[in-house]
Amino acid sequence: MATSQRPPSPGLTPHDDTDAGAARRKTLAQLRALGYASIPKAPPLVRGRAVSAAQAAIGSGVLGSLWRQAQEAQNCLAQLRSVLPAPLLSQVQSGPIEGGEWTLLVGHSAAAAKIRQWVPALAAHVRSKGWPVERIVVKVQQK
Repeated sequence: MATSQRPPSPGLTPHDDTDAGAARRKTLAQLRALGYASIPKAPPLVRGRAVSAAQAAIGSGVLGSLWRQAQEAQNCLAQLRSVLPAPLLSQVQSGPIEGGEWTLLVGHSAAAAKIRQWVPALAAHVRSKGWPVERIVVKVQQK
């Protein structure tokens, strides 16, 4: 009784489910066909599990750094809830904190003018909460 086997795809080896070593050899052969010399390293957080885009970004080098900067800026903005009135706070979005300078993005020029009056108090408040903010820059957000 002859069994029909499909020919392997280019760069793939026949599959043998009975041996874990065979599965590893198959994987290595497939990776070599793609140009890899060994199995690429994946962060333990991602390997073999579905994760959210945010978790994958946090585990990445550059994206993780950007994610942490964005989270830091959002946490700093949360400190302003007790200082700014709600109508003004709803107009504010947090920009980056770079070198002791924090950028606040505001929806329109009237709100930006009012927030600029509050800048010394806002900077003192976030510094008292432990944030490394020496200067706050208010910019009108372009739509």
